[in-house]
Amino acid sequence: MNKQDNIDDEISDSMKAIKQKMEYFISILNELNKMTTSHYIKFEIVNLSTLLDEAIRGVKARIIDKNIAWSGKVNVSIDKTIEIEIDRNQMYEVFVNIIKNGIEAQDMEGNISVIVNAQNEDVIISIQDTGCGIEEYDNDYILDQGITSKQDSGGTGFGLSNAHLFINNHSGDLSWDSTPGEGTVMKIKIPKRQINER
Repeated sequence: MNKQDNIDDEISDSMKAIKQKMEYFISILNELNKMTTSHYIKFEIVNLSTLLDEAIRGVKARIIDKNIAWSGKVNVSIDKTIEIEIDRNQMYEVFVNIIKNGIEAQDMEGNISVIVNAQNEDVIISIQDTGCGIEEYDNDYILDQGITSKQDSGGTGFGLSNAHLFINNHSGDLSWDSTPGEGTVMKIKIPKRQINER
């Protein structure tokens, strides 16, 4: 290998690093854009099963884009007739972000379980993974913007904080139960109908 080959390799490596950083900054800008437009809410009646199917397809597309070799499944348990009044785009992002986080937290063959229950005036969506779990000292920070343990793989730290913001926009609640080394259950509780539309 001559001196010119070494220079070419260094330039190629530098260009790859620049491209990776640019993609990272673009993803941060996209997440910030979602936050700044979060007050534009369009409520509509949506079939929840259909929206979850769309979100699962969206997750699969995103993990393919990131070259994640996941071979697991997303198992959904739902009454396919449940309809809720939501902003479709915001809740789509909520489901995509939480399911994707669950996939990234476990080995590449782990499965995700989505269980939907209608209770009185609310719907509870539980999304469970069998991944690494959340350490107790991280519980206070996981909803903070810009906090991520996945920066090397393109994580921005805005996915879960945006999900929390969007759930709040629906008068909902986000909670979780996690055991380090065993996995996490994220629970989304939202009303079936919005009483005080914005």
